[in-house]
Amino acid sequence: MNTYYRELSELVYGRFGIDPYERVVYGYFYLTIQDYLLAVSNQDPVKNIYCLLRSFHNSDQALNYLKETISRIIEETVWGDATYTHSYQNRMKEMT
Repeated sequence: MNTYYRELSELVYGRFGIDPYERVVYGYFYLTIQDYLLAVSNQDPVKNIYCLLRSFHNSDQALNYLKETISRIIEETVWGDATYTHSYQNRMKEMT
């Protein structure tokens, strides 16, 4: 795990108290909060996501943002958008 992931996880899991294993479901697929943060930590070299998350005042705001973002990522990945498939297709899990 990289340094940026640790920073994101301290913010999301520590400050906001969000469960890293919480599933965000879209259709028949899901990603966990941890899946998303791991992928983002390798894609966001200027730490835009960290700055955005840090601007939220409470865990509800942060969790709503994460759920909406992850849902959209799953949707785009299912539709085959190359921007997302590279980073998320192998992390996505099918509901059983």
